[in-house]
Amino acid sequence: MKLFFKIILWVAVVLIFISLIPYLISPVYDFNEPAPFKGNKLYNPYAEIQNHKWYKANFHSHSNIFWGLTDGRLSDSDELYKIYSNMGYNIIGISNYMNLDVVDSHKDKFFPVYEHGFGIWKNHYLVLGADNVKFMDFIYYPTTNNKQFIINELKRDNNLISIVHPWMRNAVSMDDVSYLDNYDCIEICRYSRTSVEYVDRALSSGKNIKIMANDDSHDITNQDEVGKSLTIINSKSKSYGDVISAIKQGSAVSVNLINSGFNTFEIKNLRIPMLPNLSKFNVAGDTVSLKFDSLAAEIKFIGQNGVVKSSVSNSDSAVYYFKSDDSYIRVEATFPNNAVYYLNPVFRYDSEINKTYKAKINYPLTISYYVLWVAGFVFVVVILRRLKFLGK
Repeated sequence: MKLFFKIILWVAVVLIFISLIPYLISPVYDFNEPAPFKGNKLYNPYAEIQNHKWYKANFHSHSNIFWGLTDGRLSDSDELYKIYSNMGYNIIGISNYMNLDVVDSHKDKFFPVYEHGFGIWKNHYLVLGADNVKFMDFIYYPTTNNKQFIINELKRDNNLISIVHPWMRNAVSMDDVSYLDNYDCIEICRYSRTSVEYVDRALSSGKNIKIMANDDSHDITNQDEVGKSLTIINSKSKSYGDVISAIKQGSAVSVNLINSGFNTFEIKNLRIPMLPNLSKFNVAGDTVSLKFDSLAAEIKFIGQNGVVKSSVSNSDSAVYYFKSDDSYIRVEATFPNNAVYYLNPVFRYDSEINKTYKAKINYPLTISYYVLWVAGFVFVVVILRRLKFLGK
């Protein structure tokens, strides 16, 4: 019996040690202090929309994998593709946890994506354009340094990293989105709620991030999870490269249909393909002008710290004049059916528009951190040996 307990103890020690490996190799970073966008130029994310086509996309949904152990067991992949196709979606991603789902019969609409993360605190990221799965995460509480390490491990030049449901268990805090770098997007809404405050915090901190909206559906039969949020992308084509490029540019609109009254698949199949589109978006000097192809109940211009700077009611178009204290302006448009459109921001810059990665490894602190881990490991080994000795 004593031998049995010793085996259990050592198995537990080995498993705990394995789970701590990411913490052992994660460096310490120097993060730049958050600062608003600055510069004399204004970036227009929609400069090319007249030349390209709009595609409706959902990148965040779950299907039945791992023998039904994950939350998604009520969704069949083929049925998921069928339902989203019937609703008029052109691009469909099945973002299973730590798994790339490929359905051969629907490759014309398939987009490679998976949801990364299996830790207790729900620090999850969508990896769009992924070609493999990175099997590493921080199971226990991750620090901001740990989160930056994971983002850097996931990030490639040809993919996109999106923070999802940051509010869940406070997985990614408001301070985190201010300091973290090298991520591309924040998922502004899913079927149950929005993350608008995180988007404005990141933008107010000078982070060149884009907005996306997805269902994050886990049960394809649940009307409250499916067809509630989507991203409409203006792209040259549906190819992976063109879609990634369009989202990086900001040529996409996030749509929240939570309060739209689209409560049956019959209504969604009819109404979602007929959703309004952005038809014009110009930036000339300090003037931002836009136009939709349908009447909006309200168009709001939102700036630093999420403050509403101006609004227009019952119009399909609006104009805003950038002020000297405006670091960025983003647009929210609400339509008569209560569909809410979130546009990507116009922001100030001088030269490098797309530079997002600034966090640098602090090598002295990192070495000190590693030394502390080694010391802690030696201490645990000594304690276990003493316990073994006392057990004789």
